[in-house]
Amino acid sequence: MINMRGIIVNINIDDPVRVWVRTNDNIKRLEKFFFKPIIYLEKRELERAKTFLTSPIVEEVFQEKKTVNPRGDKKELIGVKLSGFQPYLALKHFLENLNIVAYNIDIFPEQLFLQAPALVESDIKINHGIHGNPIDPATPEPPPMKLAFLKQENSNITIETEDETITINAKEKQALTRTIKTLNIDMIVHEDHLSKHLIVQVKKENPDKLFVPKSKFPGLAALSEKALFTFTSPKRVVELTIGNSVDARQVHFALKKNWAIPMKENNVVFLEPASFYYSIDKGPIMITPRGSVFENVAAIDFTSMFPNIIMKYNLSYETCTPKQVKRDNVGFLPEILKTPLERRLAFKKLKAKNPHAEERYKMLKLLLVAIYGFSGKLDNRFGNPLCNMYINYYARIEMEKAIKTAKKQEFKVVYSDTDSLFVTKQNMNIEEVNELIQKIRNATSLPVSLQDYFRVIVFTKTSNAKRRVLKRYYGLTREGNIVIKGITSVRTDTPPLIKKAQIEAIETTLTLLEKNTPWKIPEKISEIYNKYFEMIKEGQVKLSELIIKKKLRKDPSEYKTNQPHVIIAKHIKQATKEDEIEYIYTGSRNKNPHERATTPNRAKYYDKIKYLEMLKKAINEIYEPIKEIIEENATKTILSKVG
Repeated sequence: MINMRGIIVNINIDDPVRVWVRTNDNIKRLEKFFFKPIIYLEKRELERAKTFLTSPIVEEVFQEKKTVNPRGDKKELIGVKLSGFQPYLALKHFLENLNIVAYNIDIFPEQLFLQAPALVESDIKINHGIHGNPIDPATPEPPPMKLAFLKQENSNITIETEDETITINAKEKQALTRTIKTLNIDMIVHEDHLSKHLIVQVKKENPDKLFVPKSKFPGLAALSEKALFTFTSPKRVVELTIGNSVDARQVHFALKKNWAIPMKENNVVFLEPASFYYSIDKGPIMITPRGSVFENVAAIDFTSMFPNIIMKYNLSYETCTPKQVKRDNVGFLPEILKTPLERRLAFKKLKAKNPHAEERYKMLKLLLVAIYGFSGKLDNRFGNPLCNMYINYYARIEMEKAIKTAKKQEFKVVYSDTDSLFVTKQNMNIEEVNELIQKIRNATSLPVSLQDYFRVIVFTKTSNAKRRVLKRYYGLTREGNIVIKGITSVRTDTPPLIKKAQIEAIETTLTLLEKNTPWKIPEKISEIYNKYFEMIKEGQVKLSELIIKKKLRKDPSEYKTNQPHVIIAKHIKQATKEDEIEYIYTGSRNKNPHERATTPNRAKYYDKIKYLEMLKKAINEIYEPIKEIIEENATKTILSKVG
């Protein structure tokens, strides 16, 4: 048994498993061990798997009764102990080819030996597995790892560390590999557009270092929080989608309970009349605003509404039935939710003064929301569709209580969506808002807070929508901050120049609305539009200001469309799901879809017409909602003069 205090910075799974730990005395240690995975088969599959089970890579075959799901169902299974990781892969391939049902096979292999969080300072024990506990789990600070940033500028690649900046010619791949090998660092954050072949080569020679694409680096504190949530290897933490992070946490807790982990499929079905399903899942309460512009509006938010509802009502895969929600024992979902929910609330109190707390808070917000969505997914191995429906059912009940409470206090509900409501009242003040928040807390027994207090807020709509749509607005708070939700300037696939233009238009619009001079808006918006129009038209824009970034939602080969980011991804070797693809439009009207856009490092010019269209759309998104108030104001002005 090896005991140490430090941070697991990388794991290479093979025979043997290699683990790199940055110890508290600032030394990077390499430890090796052999792990012997155990998988389980159903008895009925024994005959079909017999040829494999008699091979020398199988160390032991035994019979064992195992729990297989949160409902507590037990099965008599055949346990198969293998001699190492490569035999595990061989058996997995064998079982998949024969379509044999197995347990502990459709999971990340490190979950069979990793019971300590990576990327977190921990007391670590290594034997035939890795065990450990965080030293100070409450701290928002990132783990004391050594980072480097890899960038390419023209023909040079720069390596930036805390202590130095090294420049190497991009063609000197061996020199780059050797240089990185000599650096005492743990993690390399590299630009996405760097050659995949180059990164693979450097990785191969530096197995002790964790390589992270810039688009997948939310910050070291956030990555550490994700690692603490998932209990997977450092490489996996970087690559895991938010949904798969939830599955990883479920598997981690199930293995701690000594369950056999079933395949990723959901066979839970309840045959009930359609009226039953409609009665418990009518969807969230949505109130769209009647009008575009409002003054003195308070946005009240249910903090982590869905996770807190899961906790309050004990909603879980095994507790939700057509007849009732069982309350006698704490459910599996509330159990795995408790700690991250408490952590999120703790970091929320610190985030205003500590950027690392904010990083962790944002990561936990994504992970906790995903638990709600994942609860009803068909590939949730433990899932129960009723669980997701009951979450919606109780969310609706709690929102009804909140709206009823607001109206009873003579507030007008301007807008509502799922977990927040926007209210106003004649001569409303902060004391009245705080009093309302407390009454909603009392009525719902859920955490509720003031999200924003707007001096003025504008609700937008899509170009083809007659009514205002949900989660699309911009506003000016009492503190003078601008809040933007759901529109072009906060979309990740909007070029920096277009974002800049729209934000300038938003700032101008809100300032003039607050000054009660809306008739000045058309002229000022036109000035902003014309300024950026001329810049684009005359070719005065840097190409870096026109880069569009889009994530692959699936592997490039699975796409049937000719979207620019898909075409470019297909040309990039090893581009995979969740990679962020960067491109610039060079000829959007070209008949050949392969000639419509290119990568930033290959672009020599840009498609002026395409970017002018994007500019027009972004400016119209801001101007259209307030046209009616400008026209109304102009009419009043004319009538007053005639009078």
